[in-house]
Amino acid sequence: MTWHRQPTKLMATLIVDNYAPSVTDITLPLLKHWAKKHRYDFHIITERKSPALPPVMEKFQMYSLVQERKVEYAIFVDADALVHPDMYDPWAHIPRDHCWHNGHDMCNLRWTVAADRFFQRDGRFLAGGNWLTGASDWTYDIWAPHDDLTIEQAIANITPIVMEKKTVIEASHLIDDYLTSRNIAKYGLKFAEIGKLSQQLGVPFVQDKNGQLTCAYFWHAYTVGVEEKVLAMKEVLKMWGLA
Repeated sequence: MTWHRQPTKLMATLIVDNYAPSVTDITLPLLKHWAKKHRYDFHIITERKSPALPPVMEKFQMYSLVQERKVEYAIFVDADALVHPDMYDPWAHIPRDHCWHNGHDMCNLRWTVAADRFFQRDGRFLAGGNWLTGASDWTYDIWAPHDDLTIEQAIANITPIVMEKKTVIEASHLIDDYLTSRNIAKYGLKFAEIGKLSQQLGVPFVQDKNGQLTCAYFWHAYTVGVEEKVLAMKEVLKMWGLA
């Protein structure tokens, strides 16, 4: 007889201030399916612990949550992200000493790195997208508190790119992307990308409206409003055969 202990795993999302039920009615069943399929406990962060700060800052509750629950592998995914039912478990392929996002840009496009010694020292100049984030019990510092700069100082270091400025995006909307990227640099965390991993695994890719290839098992649009997002989601579900 053999015995193998299942690791403790947590998947979480954030829904505060009654965020867009028309969106979450679509996304939550798929997120819960992804969690159940790969044996993750599913948790929704609903409490505003820092009501004076932008709502995205509540994602950093993950730092205490993973410690309180003694989680070995954690995933955070935004509540407006669609996940295909066939989506695999990234932690089956990513080493425990890594953290990860879906992908990254070169941060000097958006962040004023000259104002921050951690980006300069790290030298990778990563700007990750915190709508999808993974960390283990070895790398949960990606969600660590930011006690060495104020929110105002952080926002002052963020400049949305031209494409973002033409939409609903302001600098404060990118604060969680900035701070998780800064923590990767600050703590020297090893970093992986789901996009690159998916290519290596032979997962299907599709071309988005900007001409970029994206993993066919995810859909996330952060530059559109709720009504447009719901319409686009319904089209994606039809494409996935889930309508």
